[in-house]
Amino acid sequence: MTAQANTSLRTRASVQALNTVLVGSALDQSSDEVVRAARDLARAAGAALAVVHAAPFPMVVPGMLLTDASIAGSISAGLERDLAAQAVRLDLAAAQPPMLRVEDGPPDLVLARIARELRADLVVVGATTSTGRLGKLLGSTAERLLA
Repeated sequence: MTAQANTSLRTRASVQALNTVLVGSALDQSSDEVVRAARDLARAAGAALAVVHAAPFPMVVPGMLLTDASIAGSISAGLERDLAAQAVRLDLAAAQPPMLRVEDGPPDLVLARIARELRADLVVVGATTSTGRLGKLLGSTAERLLA
Protein backbone atom coordinates (compact mmCIF):
# COMPACT_ATOMS: atom_id res chain seq x y z
CA MET A 1 0.00 0.00 0.00
CA THR A 2 1.36 3.44 -0.88
CA ALA A 3 1.90 6.12 1.73
CA GLN A 4 -0.77 8.27 0.07
CA ALA A 5 -3.37 5.45 0.17
CA ASN A 6 -2.47 4.70 3.79
CA THR A 7 -2.92 8.40 4.72
CA SER A 8 -6.26 8.48 2.88
CA LEU A 9 -7.51 5.45 4.84
CA ARG A 10 -6.43 6.99 8.15
CA THR A 11 -8.11 10.28 7.23
CA ARG A 12 -11.40 8.54 6.34
CA ALA A 13 -11.32 6.51 9.54
CA SER A 14 -10.69 9.58 11.69
CA VAL A 15 -13.40 11.60 9.92
CA GLN A 16 -15.90 8.78 10.44
CA ALA A 17 -15.19 8.87 14.19
CA LEU A 18 -16.44 12.47 14.56
CA ASN A 19 -19.76 13.12 16.29
CA THR A 20 -19.66 16.92 16.67
CA VAL A 21 -17.71 19.54 14.74
CA LEU A 22 -17.59 23.06 16.22
CA VAL A 23 -16.53 26.01 14.08
CA GLY A 24 -16.00 29.66 14.95
CA SER A 25 -17.28 32.22 12.46
CA ALA A 26 -16.36 35.87 12.14
CA LEU A 27 -19.46 36.30 9.92
CA ASP A 28 -17.40 37.65 7.04
CA GLN A 29 -16.26 36.28 3.70
CA SER A 30 -12.90 35.24 5.10
CA SER A 31 -14.63 32.94 7.59
CA ASP A 32 -16.81 31.40 4.87
CA GLU A 33 -13.92 29.18 3.78
CA VAL A 34 -13.37 27.94 7.33
CA VAL A 35 -17.09 27.26 7.86
CA ARG A 36 -17.25 25.42 4.51
CA ALA A 37 -14.34 23.19 5.57
CA ALA A 38 -16.07 22.38 8.87
CA ARG A 39 -19.34 21.73 7.01
CA ASP A 40 -17.61 19.32 4.63
CA LEU A 41 -15.91 17.46 7.49
CA ALA A 42 -19.18 17.18 9.41
CA ARG A 43 -21.02 15.91 6.32
CA ALA A 44 -18.31 13.35 5.54
CA ALA A 45 -18.53 12.02 9.08
CA GLY A 46 -22.28 12.32 9.50
CA ALA A 47 -21.48 14.55 12.47
CA ALA A 48 -23.45 17.41 13.96
CA LEU A 49 -22.20 20.88 13.06
CA ALA A 50 -22.22 23.80 15.50
CA VAL A 51 -21.37 27.28 14.21
CA VAL A 52 -20.58 29.93 16.81
CA HIS A 53 -19.95 33.65 16.56
CA ALA A 54 -18.51 35.13 19.73
CA ALA A 55 -18.65 38.85 20.42
CA PRO A 56 -17.76 40.50 23.71
CA PHE A 57 -20.54 42.64 25.22
CA PRO A 58 -20.63 45.40 26.22
CA MET A 59 -19.06 46.40 22.94
CA VAL A 60 -16.90 49.46 22.74
CA VAL A 61 -17.87 51.69 19.86
CA PRO A 62 -15.87 54.84 19.13
CA GLY A 63 -17.14 57.42 21.55
CA MET A 64 -19.47 55.27 23.64
CA LEU A 65 -19.79 52.14 25.71
CA LEU A 66 -22.83 50.01 24.92
CA THR A 67 -24.21 48.87 28.24
CA ASP A 68 -27.91 49.37 27.58
CA ALA A 69 -29.46 45.89 27.42
CA SER A 70 -31.82 46.86 24.59
CA ILE A 71 -28.94 48.10 22.43
CA ALA A 72 -26.86 45.01 23.19
CA GLY A 73 -29.92 42.84 22.46
CA SER A 74 -30.46 44.60 19.16
CA ILE A 75 -26.82 44.05 18.20
CA SER A 76 -27.05 40.40 19.24
CA ALA A 77 -30.22 39.94 17.16
CA GLY A 78 -28.43 41.46 14.16
CA LEU A 79 -25.50 39.07 14.64
CA GLU A 80 -27.92 36.14 14.86
CA ARG A 81 -29.49 37.23 11.54
CA ASP A 82 -26.01 37.48 10.00
CA LEU A 83 -25.13 33.98 11.24
CA ALA A 84 -28.40 32.58 9.87
CA ALA A 85 -27.69 34.29 6.53
CA GLN A 86 -24.21 32.74 6.45
CA ALA A 87 -25.77 29.32 7.11
CA VAL A 88 -28.13 29.77 4.16
CA ARG A 89 -25.40 31.18 1.90
CA LEU A 90 -23.13 28.20 2.63
CA ASP A 91 -25.94 25.61 2.47
CA LEU A 92 -25.17 24.36 5.97
CA ALA A 93 -28.54 22.66 6.50
CA ALA A 94 -28.36 20.29 3.51
CA ALA A 95 -27.73 17.13 5.57
CA GLN A 96 -28.89 18.14 9.04
CA PRO A 97 -29.56 21.61 10.43
CA PRO A 98 -26.53 23.06 12.21
CA MET A 99 -26.61 24.53 15.69
CA LEU A 100 -26.16 28.30 15.31
CA ARG A 101 -25.16 30.37 18.34
CA VAL A 102 -24.13 33.93 19.02
CA GLU A 103 -22.40 34.13 22.38
CA ASP A 104 -21.12 36.91 24.59
CA GLY A 105 -17.41 36.82 25.31
CA PRO A 106 -13.91 36.52 23.88
CA PRO A 107 -13.91 34.01 20.99
CA ASP A 108 -11.22 31.73 22.44
CA LEU A 109 -12.99 31.38 25.79
CA VAL A 110 -16.43 30.99 24.23
CA LEU A 111 -15.24 28.31 21.79
CA ALA A 112 -13.43 26.39 24.54
CA ARG A 113 -16.55 26.50 26.75
CA ILE A 114 -18.91 25.40 23.99
CA ALA A 115 -16.49 22.67 22.87
CA ARG A 116 -16.69 21.25 26.41
CA GLU A 117 -20.49 21.68 26.56
CA LEU A 118 -21.04 19.89 23.26
CA ARG A 119 -18.20 17.43 23.76
CA ALA A 120 -16.97 18.52 20.33
CA ASP A 121 -14.60 16.08 18.67
CA LEU A 122 -13.11 18.80 16.49
CA VAL A 123 -12.88 22.59 16.77
CA VAL A 124 -12.25 24.43 13.51
CA VAL A 125 -11.04 28.04 13.50
CA GLY A 126 -9.38 30.19 10.91
CA ALA A 127 -5.95 31.60 11.49
CA THR A 128 -5.16 35.16 10.58
CA THR A 129 -1.89 36.92 10.94
CA SER A 130 -1.90 39.23 13.92
CA THR A 131 -0.38 42.59 13.09
CA GLY A 132 1.00 45.45 15.07
CA ARG A 133 2.19 45.45 18.66
CA LEU A 134 -1.22 44.65 20.10
CA GLY A 135 -1.74 41.81 17.61
CA LYS A 136 1.61 40.29 18.50
CA LEU A 137 0.80 40.59 22.20
CA LEU A 138 -2.71 39.15 22.03
CA GLY A 139 -2.22 36.67 19.17
CA SER A 140 -5.05 35.11 17.24
CA THR A 141 -8.05 33.14 18.47
CA ALA A 142 -6.41 29.94 17.17
CA GLU A 143 -3.22 30.67 19.13
CA ARG A 144 -5.14 31.44 22.33
CA LEU A 145 -7.26 28.28 21.99
CA LEU A 146 -4.11 26.17 21.75
CA ALA A 147 -2.40 27.88 24.69
